[in-house]
Amino acid sequence: MSAAALAALLGVGPEAAERAARVDLLSLLTAERCGPLFIRLAFNDAATFDGRDGTGGANGSVRTRKELSHAANAGLERAVHLLAPLKPKFPALSSADLFQLAGVVALEACGGPPIGFVPGRRDSWAYAPEGRLFAPPPPPPAGKPWLPSSTAPLRAWAARVGLSLRSAVALAAAHPLGRWWSSPLDGSTGSADMSPLPLPLTAWPAAGGGEAAPAFSNVYFRALLAGRVPGDAWLLADPETRLLVNEYASSEATLMCDYAAAHAALSRTGSPRLGNGTPHSAGSRRGSGAAAAAPRAGVPWTTTEWLAAGTMCVAGAVVVGGALAAWRRRWRR
Repeated sequence: MSAAALAALLGVGPEAAERAARVDLLSLLTAERCGPLFIRLAFNDAATFDGRDGTGGANGSVRTRKELSHAANAGLERAVHLLAPLKPKFPALSSADLFQLAGVVALEACGGPPIGFVPGRRDSWAYAPEGRLFAPPPPPPAGKPWLPSSTAPLRAWAARVGLSLRSAVALAAAHPLGRWWSSPLDGSTGSADMSPLPLPLTAWPAAGGGEAAPAFSNVYFRALLAGRVPGDAWLLADPETRLLVNEYASSEATLMCDYAAAHAALSRTGSPRLGNGTPHSAGSRRGSGAAAAAPRAGVPWTTTEWLAAGTMCVAGAVVVGGALAAWRRRWRR
């Protein structure tokens, strides 16, 4: 049995901590109505990755005062404050792990696909410079259409963090939940399944409040094709991204699959020990198991794993010592 497996068996490893932390995170979502904040926190921490020099990524640096002061991170100080008490309660998880797990739990709680979460990120206090997050292109002059080149910023961001263009477009499905775009809608309500967007930054149904839970779906892409998100119409100007928008608008099952892989990959940016953004296979478990074992090959053990290994050695010594003592007693007879 490996040290990591023994740590999980003893309930002291990060996988056991993850399972327990999920319970507390779900309680926070209900009590504090902070689901969108957790989604934004996870995304904004991970999306700073720069594959050219390996800096940034899901390393918890969004909790630094410098990064929290960035314009794109407005309001995230509350999310960091809400999650701070969980860090000493679950020492096997890093702050970066908690931030990403909070985003995963928030998305799954509103009907999103199961996302392959693997703990093991290392925290960093080296803040990422402002401007690394994706910024939409400026609107065209009045009366002018969007140009196909408008998707250049999205393509550049995807290439920098190591995602395909398909994955970058799929991630937009969480826009209605995290309110990651600022374009107002035209005010029309549309059909019952096309409610006005976006949701307020702090919207989340309180327990017994009688409110409908925000639901993860392909509503963003359908709204985009219907002209109800005019500020993001640049996605329709590029033939390649327009095809993706059409595909996701017509097949929610395809979106669910692609989004899960894209989110899992983004959540591991900046963590070579976790695969550094390589998506899990479609059949990987949520949380741990075989999916977590392969990327860890050749990586030094964590403190928790050394503790588990020591426990295993002590237990083995006790068993061997007891067997020898019993053998000596029998021999003396």
